[in-house]
Amino acid sequence: MNERHLQPNAERWSELQRAAIGLVALAAIATAAVVALAATTWIGATFPGFFVLENGVVASIGRPGWPASRAGIYQQVVTEVDDVSVDSGTAVYKRVASQPAGTTFTYGLESTNAQRSVTLASRVLTPTDYWMIFGGYFATGLLYLLLALLGVALSIDPQLGRALVLVGSAGGAYALSAVGIYGPDAPIRLHAAIEALFPASLVCLALVFPRPLAQITKPATALAWTLSLALALPYQLMLDQPAAYSALHSACELYLGLAGIAVVTRLVVGATIGATRTVALPSALTGAVLGLGAPAIIFLVSGATGGRLSVNMCTATAFVFPLCVAHGIVREHLAARRTAQPALDVAAAD
Repeated sequence: MNERHLQPNAERWSELQRAAIGLVALAAIATAAVVALAATTWIGATFPGFFVLENGVVASIGRPGWPASRAGIYQQVVTEVDDVSVDSGTAVYKRVASQPAGTTFTYGLESTNAQRSVTLASRVLTPTDYWMIFGGYFATGLLYLLLALLGVALSIDPQLGRALVLVGSAGGAYALSAVGIYGPDAPIRLHAAIEALFPASLVCLALVFPRPLAQITKPATALAWTLSLALALPYQLMLDQPAAYSALHSACELYLGLAGIAVVTRLVVGATIGATRTVALPSALTGAVLGLGAPAIIFLVSGATGGRLSVNMCTATAFVFPLCVAHGIVREHLAARRTAQPALDVAAAD
């Protein structure tokens, strides 16, 4: 009798859960679409040939063919345009946009221990530029959000489910917020916060996948989040100070690179030791090597050199990681259901 009363409640809860997941999925896709559409205003816009954050720092993003990328000006502060002082990214963009594309400007640049000037012609951002830069962030962000939804939707180990939600949410927010931080008056506070927190979520995943490391999971998790918070708090306080911003940005890149390497190492060890093999492991390992290993090296090099390397190139493979992990997790979930179904059929027959 009790079981018959409980079953409708369980079914209603399952329906509510599926509806909630569906609403979250729609909201995530709608948010990503809004972000992508907002960034399309860049197409056809005249800009310096590099991106400037609102604090005046030249962002470590660009295409190899751009003269600014070859000039080595990433993470330097724009202080002057044609001998006229500027104090923000908005001022730089306005000055450049006031003249036709192809106009030559001389930029005064300042770094920690030097001052220099470079002369560059302005450019028009083409549709190809848009898709190569912002399209990569957009696709990667969507796939990370998919990973978070799978962590909620599938009946998997609770620790792994929480880790997938953390990694998927942080990775999705990190990639999608990156789309909107390079324009005039663009806020960078959310992106900076996620940049500091994303590495800790990767550490959490490394600690529980493919199998939990029971003895060190709690202390290592606490240490990972403590380190992220130790970066996030001063980061938020000093976003308007270019030198401090660049130093903290580099520290976050190093942390992100090391966290990515930790996930790859954990999966390689899991694949080597037969006792930790799962159905999801081969797909996850492939995704981690391509989608985390290569970007991790890029972040490590960029962080070690003070942000001198263009990091948007990591999106060339970054999308592979959430895609492959999602594929492996779904396969494992389906395999577990097939294994459990005969036992359920026998119980129903009894």
